[in-house]
Formats: sequence, structure tokens, C-alpha cells
Amino acid sequence: MFATLIPLFDDKMQVSAYSVVAQKKNLFVNTELATTGRLDGAAEILGFDIVDSVGVDVLDPESKIFIEVNPISIFTDIDSLCHVPHERIVLMMSHQVKPTKQYIDRVQELKDKDYRIAMRKLQVQEFEAYKELLPLVDCILLDHKRINVEKAKVYFRSLYPRMKLCAVNVNSKEDFDRLITEEGGYDFYEGTFFRMPITSGQKELAPYKNQLFKAPCMWSMIRISI
Repeated sequence: MFATLIPLFDDKMQVSAYSVVAQKKNLFVNTELATTGRLDGAAEILGFDIVDSVGVDVLDPESKIFIEVNPISIFTDIDSLCHVPHERIVLMMSHQVKPTKQYIDRVQELKDKDYRIAMRKLQVQEFEAYKELLPLVDCILLDHKRINVEKAKVYFRSLYPRMKLCAVNVNSKEDFDRLITEEGGYDFYEGTFFRMPITSGQKELAPYKNQLFKAPCMWSMIRISI
């Protein structure tokens, strides 16, 4: 299994959360696997295996942990997989999870058990269709390069004021500076900018340097046998 922990930062460049990215097979080496056996293990939630293997003690104790679920795995017995306090876990859905009664009821059930819910890859034209599901969502991930996130912010802040917003694809300091000033800031930021070293005199520093010691493995692509 190949996995990485991707930190999400606040506007002070402090780690606020972690997103677990995992895949069972090495698709970087064996690209042909990406088009075969698409439903193999679809009910599994690999993120919980990663959290168990790495151990939550290396993560900031105040941080949330985003774990991806798909339209099948969201119906898995998540309680049996989760070995940390439910309120630390953010179950991250994509727009593949449809706003039908079946999914709305399941998300409500998970919310009643103190799990947090996130939504990603939702397009502007889908906002209205998801109006019955979005009130149950605690955090939405917005790609500022693909949608007008300033207008999206107004939309979500007015209709869902308690929902947290995460700007993704933040790949330069210019992007970051603009997002925290001109557009008023977000709750979380994620992108390659936070992984790039910056030069100060003869030293190379990184925006996440102080946080690196809290989670020494978070930028590594690690292989785990389970």
C-alpha cells in the first residue's frame, strides 16, 4: 500500500488538519492497473489503516484527520474501523455521493455518531442539487483555479455559515497571499506551495518547518504492509 499524509494549513501556516491519501496498488509504476478491477476493494476505507499504522501520536492532537470515502465505502461499518475519537475524523466525500435520500440518511447517521463530513469536487452547477445534503457538511473543499471561489464563499457563508471552507490547489505564495487578503481568507489551505522550500540568506526554510517535527512522515510516500 502506498500512502501519504497531506497537511492542511491555516492562514498563519500552522497545521490544522491532515488529509490521508492512500492507494492499494502502485499506479505510478503499474499504470495499467488504473483501468482494471475498478471495484476491487471498493468497500474498504484505506485511510483508517494508515492512521492505525502511523499512529495518531505523531499528529497534532488538536488536528482533524480527513479520510476519503466513496459511494460504497460510506456504508461500511465505520465504527469498527475508527480507533480514535469520532470528532477527530472528517469523512471526505466527492460528488460521486449523490444527494439522494439513501445517502442523506447515511450521512445523518454518521453525524449523529459525531463524525465530521467534508465534500470535494463539487461543481458550481451542482450546488443547488445538493441543497438537502450540504446542511450536513462540515467542510467543503474549493479549487480556486476552477471556480470563482470568492462568489462560492459568499454562497456558502450565507446559506451554511457554520461550514468550514478549504482552498485547494494553492500552488504559489502569490495564490496564498491573495486568498488570505483579497478574498478574505479560508479555514484551511492545501497545495504544493506549502511543500516548497523558501530561501532566506544561506538557509532554506519551508512554510511548514515547525510543523514537520510534529509529523515527521507527513510528506513521505510510504509503503505499508497490512
